[in-house]
Amino acid sequence: MLVGGAGTGKTTLLSLLCKSPQIRDGGVLLLAPTGKARVRMSQAMQRQGVSSNAKTVAQFLIQNGRFDYNTMRYQLSDAEVKDVPFTVIVDECSMLTEEMFGALMQALRKAQRIIFVGDPNQLPPIGAGRPFVDLVRYLKMDIPLFPRVGKSYGELIVTRRQKNTDGKERTDTALAEWYADTTAELDDEIFVRLQGNNCGKNVTFKMWSTPEELESLVLQTVAEEVGMKSVDDVNGFNISLGGTVGQYTYFNLGCADKSESWQVLAPIRGLPYGVANINHIIHSKYRENYLELAKESYFWNRKIPRPIGAEGIVYGDKVINVINTKRKAYPDNAGSIHYVANGEIGVAFSNWVKKDDSAKVRSMKLGGLKVEFSSQKGYSYQYEGRDFGEETDAVLELAYALTVHKAQGSEFGKVILVINEPCGLLSKELLYTAITRQTDRLVILYNAEAYHLRNYSSRAFSDIARRFTCLFEKPEIVKFKQRYYEASLIHKTLKGELVRSKSEVIIANMLYEAGIPYEYEKELSLGEDGTRIPDFTIDDAESGMLYYWEHCGMMSDRHYRQRWEEKKAVYAKHDIIEGENLIVSYDDMNGSIDSVAIKALIEKYLQ
Repeated sequence: MLVGGAGTGKTTLLSLLCKSPQIRDGGVLLLAPTGKARVRMSQAMQRQGVSSNAKTVAQFLIQNGRFDYNTMRYQLSDAEVKDVPFTVIVDECSMLTEEMFGALMQALRKAQRIIFVGDPNQLPPIGAGRPFVDLVRYLKMDIPLFPRVGKSYGELIVTRRQKNTDGKERTDTALAEWYADTTAELDDEIFVRLQGNNCGKNVTFKMWSTPEELESLVLQTVAEEVGMKSVDDVNGFNISLGGTVGQYTYFNLGCADKSESWQVLAPIRGLPYGVANINHIIHSKYRENYLELAKESYFWNRKIPRPIGAEGIVYGDKVINVINTKRKAYPDNAGSIHYVANGEIGVAFSNWVKKDDSAKVRSMKLGGLKVEFSSQKGYSYQYEGRDFGEETDAVLELAYALTVHKAQGSEFGKVILVINEPCGLLSKELLYTAITRQTDRLVILYNAEAYHLRNYSSRAFSDIARRFTCLFEKPEIVKFKQRYYEASLIHKTLKGELVRSKSEVIIANMLYEAGIPYEYEKELSLGEDGTRIPDFTIDDAESGMLYYWEHCGMMSDRHYRQRWEEKKAVYAKHDIIEGENLIVSYDDMNGSIDSVAIKALIEKYLQ
């Protein structure tokens, strides 16, 4: 198992490992649940000079009867799988369903080494189960907090995608930790700073209240983030997508270089705040000129192909391919793969019709749009009207805005995240996935105050915890506030509340059993020093003392240790002193907690 958060360098590390003769000489098979992940992993290997065979999981399993293309079902089979190399690497494993995992393990029995790669904090698969999370939980038991290495298990913990040049932790990284499964000391003030837009250069927060406000805010934010002179600067918008300014703004081979430099994301597809409407807003605003040119009725005056598909995709549009398909690439040379994966993003263009072009040449140029994808730079694929049937059958869609699910596994320069309340799809994992897609900047557009986002860091909003499957043991289902969860994936106290870690469960239960009333994560206002969130607040009526209890984990990590020291200094400024009214406990180096030490602290301060 190779585990790591978004941007920790999992794919890069694998490509370097595969250069080792011990792995390389036995052959390497690369597998991924999606076509886009397959393409990206294959290209990372190529950059390191590693020869490998890359397929989607479905492509591999269909060859041996374990995937039925007609029903789209994964299944077990007695068919023997031949030519399995010594090493098999499976990327983006958080997307694996139980059916995919079972069929895959059966098919790979002859492999000598299987490496599962992924981030267990991301969205669970679209389908039954959570096998990757089960594997991670099983293998990481009893390993030390640092280094996160054990038998068949390695974890990368340093974020490299979202990294400041001065080495200091970025706000977007600190925000993502709230939605990860971690015992780290969290940044208490981050939601207050978010509301006040005091998060540094990497994160901006903006509020909206009506669909009309959101429409203006999306256009304004896109203009600001891509460097346009104003909302009406069409040329500036085109340049942000790789266009070249002339009499018109032209798009040519090479334009896909910038296609993933910025991206709008949203949880849902429909409704005024979903990706379909946001795409329509942006498309209508900045493609009006091209739509007029494309709709020219007189053949000899038309410069670019007609709009295609239900969305009216036209020259210069940012698009996403939504169906894995073999398709001829141009130019046809040794580097062309003649395959477009579901999820690949690019820009539509065509050869501009010239005044002296013959009818035959004009017909050829106007016959369809070409698309260059960011993952296949220097190559184009032809799309024509026949590639679009009913709306659900379209092979291309507008991609100015994408759902968070569709963006899983992708990386963008800047992300504009649109969030609405109420939204049944919002979860701990969805927010984690959304706010770890950018390398440079995150802009959050939200129709509520920032502190509401903190609610979703609770395991009560975990999609994974509401999956009642497990590879290793029978799930125990428990009820919490009219919803059901898998007991081993939540931390429920005797008092009936959800806390963040097993250590906090132990502390809470020992306080409860000792008859000591407490409040969990009660906000503490410290005036100009903002708000802090102690783990436990205990109002001792007998002594008249107000105690605050903080439990610290992962103190071996420099960033977390520094964050705790800063928090302790703020506490001291307000006469909350360790050893007096501030009770502090720590995890051991292996991540466990000493119950005897906790009992001693309770007896010393509270009994």
